[in-house]
Amino acid sequence: MTVADLGSLGSFLAAIAVFITLIYLARQVKQGNILSRFQVRQNMLEQDLESLRTQISNLDISLAFMKENPSEKELLKLHLFLTIMMRQREWEWFQYKDGVIGEDVYRTYHELIAIMFGTPKTREWWNTVGRMGVDPEFVKTVDALLSTRELTGYWDGVKDFISTPAGDP
Repeated sequence: MTVADLGSLGSFLAAIAVFITLIYLARQVKQGNILSRFQVRQNMLEQDLESLRTQISNLDISLAFMKENPSEKELLKLHLFLTIMMRQREWEWFQYKDGVIGEDVYRTYHELIAIMFGTPKTREWWNTVGRMGVDPEFVKTVDALLSTRELTGYWDGVKDFISTPAGDP
């Protein structure tokens, strides 16, 4: 075997090694993307659970959704809660726009906006101060969603549920 033959064999083996390395790296990138998506979805779930815990520990926020005439304190808490929730939904929208989460996951969380703004009071909040300070394109997305959704009655359902004694149909 000549030096030229050894050089050719070395080049061939190097090409195979590069090919194997590229396959390995492609698998690593794919697994990294899967892990990244998992972490984003986990973060979304944790944020929603934290919002629910906030409502549990501050029941006047939930009551402000249901009351005809909430107090000033309740309205301020509701305002701050809705601001947090909309920043959260905006973050999810950015993740969707960047391709980090799929449309199915995004739509599930995006639909919560219709529930949050399912009362005249919360729709008014969105149409006045709620839209301030969030991305203008996100505002258009929320407006498009709300233009197709009537008031939900969700909070009326909650009010009915808590006012019905256990065991009553």
